[in-house]
Amino acid sequence: MKGAATEADETPKAPTYKLVHGVVQDANGALPGATVWLHGTQIVVVTNSEGEFELRVPTTAKVVQLTCSYGGLHEEVVTMAPVQAMGSVYLLRPKTVVKK
Repeated sequence: MKGAATEADETPKAPTYKLVHGVVQDANGALPGATVWLHGTQIVVVTNSEGEFELRVPTTAKVVQLTCSYGGLHEEVVTMAPVQAMGSVYLLRPKTVVKK
């Protein structure tokens, strides 16, 4: 059959992404080397020397849920709409030690 398209001929569309960026910091300032990851994906980034990060979020995401972690601090989970995530600042709190 001439001109008949098959499924193998169709190229799947690559997913599109929005860029989300922010700064991970605590009460003393920026946290270089903190880890930020997007829930439900394998997207993980590490903050730069200024505590800044940038990651790609699928444009189809209705909610962005990020987890920030840094040695000695509680993990912080932040949930927001993708448009709110642009330029946001995420704060981490020190872990409290329970003495017995």
